[in-house]
Amino acid sequence: MPAWYYFVRPSNPSFHDLRTNKDTPISYHVKSLLGLSLKFCPTPRYTFNNSTLTKTLQRHQRDLWLKNYFADNPLSDDYNPRLYCKSTWIPPEWKINKELQRRFQEFSTKYKLVFKRRHGISNLLPNQRIALQSLQNNNNIIVVQCDKNLGPAIIEHDSYIRLALKDHLNNHDTYKYLTLEEATAFGAKIRKYLSDWLKRWKTIISSSEKKFIKQALHDPKTDPISTFYLLMKVHKTPIATRPIVSCSGTLLHSLGVWVDDKLQRIVIKQQSYFKSSSILKDQLINQHNINDNRMILYTADAVSMYTNIDTDKALDEISLYLSQHRQLFLDVPTDAVVDALRIIMKNNVFRFGDTHWHQLTGTAMGTPPAPPYATLYYAIHEETLYNEFKDNLFYYKRFIDDIFGIWYINDHISDESTWQRFCQRLNDFGLKWEVSERQRSVNFMDLTITMHPHHISTTLYEKALNPYLYIPPHSAHPPGVLTGLVYGNVHRIYTLCSDPTEQKRLLTQFYHRLITRGYKTTMIAPLFVKATQRFDKNSPSYHIKTATTKSSFADTIFLHL
Repeated sequence: MPAWYYFVRPSNPSFHDLRTNKDTPISYHVKSLLGLSLKFCPTPRYTFNNSTLTKTLQRHQRDLWLKNYFADNPLSDDYNPRLYCKSTWIPPEWKINKELQRRFQEFSTKYKLVFKRRHGISNLLPNQRIALQSLQNNNNIIVVQCDKNLGPAIIEHDSYIRLALKDHLNNHDTYKYLTLEEATAFGAKIRKYLSDWLKRWKTIISSSEKKFIKQALHDPKTDPISTFYLLMKVHKTPIATRPIVSCSGTLLHSLGVWVDDKLQRIVIKQQSYFKSSSILKDQLINQHNINDNRMILYTADAVSMYTNIDTDKALDEISLYLSQHRQLFLDVPTDAVVDALRIIMKNNVFRFGDTHWHQLTGTAMGTPPAPPYATLYYAIHEETLYNEFKDNLFYYKRFIDDIFGIWYINDHISDESTWQRFCQRLNDFGLKWEVSERQRSVNFMDLTITMHPHHISTTLYEKALNPYLYIPPHSAHPPGVLTGLVYGNVHRIYTLCSDPTEQKRLLTQFYHRLITRGYKTTMIAPLFVKATQRFDKNSPSYHIKTATTKSSFADTIFLHL
């Protein structure tokens, strides 16, 4: 057995067995394999070859040359990192510092001596390799991912297809089956729509934006069809599924990124908008005039928000809203945005296995502007809610399809009828909302929010079914992944948890979860100390470190092995 088996082996392997027929044969060691997590990287059979070394050095040289060149040639004013077209251009050598060239050549020579092609030592046990081979060869079983980060699962191939059809695709009001010929014709139609849109608005959008959108149009390899798959909601009873459409790399993706960039500027100005859980937490703990006798918490969740938004109605209302508030969004070409939205929302075509489907109504799932589009649509109607219930909505925020609020009891006698009227009004705009009971403590997103007599506290909310399958130490990941894992989670705990005692409890809990995944105290204890000093505001070195460790990636160049 390899050394890691005795010293850094995870002790909490788990997965969800969703097979309807448990007699279906699978390898006995599947749990040991999938319990490593779906992010586990097996060691490659070989390390490097000459081609790999050459590509690594070529990329590093280009990065150095670009940094040196643009140090004296700043980027143009219309540069937008989200709408950037990757270039292969390399500055001419006569414009690169001679000393830099000499140092790079010396570095390259020594680099080639250090990295030699070697035979990789497998980080999978023989039984795990057998389990992996059996899953690869078994066409009746597929490995799927669970919703809410609840780990991997296995399910029969036929059951997976039945769930997709039963839960989603057989809803003929929302999805239409397409033959291969119809799907191919749709792809040609999308290409024409995109070309016509560029011609209509060529004087409105910038040259860099035009180049970014044209990139997909002119690339013959760009696929016009998205891909549909499911996440399993194992925390639901009975088990439900979440439909996911991946449109990355498709024909409309670049236009979608452009629309998303513009819509975000509009959405952030809506009254109910908040960016993240940390911002929500900061707003809540800084609330003044908290009165426990008059205030109570509630949440609401929209039922299938994306597919239940009427496309034509939403596009008309967003168009009208933007035309009426044009002066508020002078940096947004609203007419071009609405025109692009119509193309994206009405032409969401995807494949599921060897079948093709067209989403007839609702928000085009998987497209970049889907979240701000859905957010803006309901925000238009929320203005009515604010006006009608302004005496009761002490605090009201929404993150796409999740609402959190603090209800102010203005009149104890009529409060219940007012509350019921508010719940009804939420449902009056074409969406159905499941509203929680009003209570002193609620779970919202990844927070547990609690009302106290004169203040509000927050802590992390974690699903009971979460197996916490962190990447184990013997995964073939770069060493820095562990640092990022510890720093990221410690930062999250200090950011989202308002009580110092609760912070210590969560840090201890996270520490022991890493121990369970095979990490040793000598590996993670120093990282916890450094992370705590950086993010704990009560740490003596906090202010010193935050003032001196701020650096920019603009001054950093990575060697991408």
